[in-house]
Amino acid sequence: MTTFKITLLTAALFAFIACGNSAANQDDTQQSGEKAQTETEEKAVAISDNESNESKDSESDNDNESGNESSASAEPVQMDKAMFLARVFDYENNPEQWKFEGDRPCIIDFYADWCGPCKKVEPIMEDLAAKYEGKIDIYKVDTDKQKELAQVFGIQSIPSIMFCPKEGKPAMYRGAFPKSKYLELVNKHFEL
Repeated sequence: MTTFKITLLTAALFAFIACGNSAANQDDTQQSGEKAQTETEEKAVAISDNESNESKDSESDNDNESGNESSASAEPVQMDKAMFLARVFDYENNPEQWKFEGDRPCIIDFYADWCGPCKKVEPIMEDLAAKYEGKIDIYKVDTDKQKELAQVFGIQSIPSIMFCPKEGKPAMYRGAFPKSKYLELVNKHFEL
């Protein structure tokens, strides 16, 4: 009789474990499904963004063919480390003292594609690039792709916008502001 009870308890224990594993597997399956759905949605957004960018590129090409080149040159320029060292500040060869390397003052938008406030600042930077074309260079630094640049300038929150005058030290502002604030900061930091 005792052996029968042990066998029965063992069977019950295995059944309990199997049910628990089945529930855990269902949870894992549900989480995997949710993750796959999220990844699919992210890919759809990326595809949509790429199509939008291709459309913008096509419009820009059409503008250039018709003789209107201002739209292509009035956009913020994506900046990498090599461009930063050549056009803004060569921190590798002169780490102790700020020396601006550019021909014109510049504004650098440190951002990330996933950042909501950064997306609000993007059209403002595009407007500033058009408004100050030939007077101020507007650059964009993707902090996910240019981690060293983000680290050198202590970027811990985005968007972070750096104003670099030709003479004097740069000024960094964190957060998304309305266009009027950026125009005020242009007047504060640059002599145009």
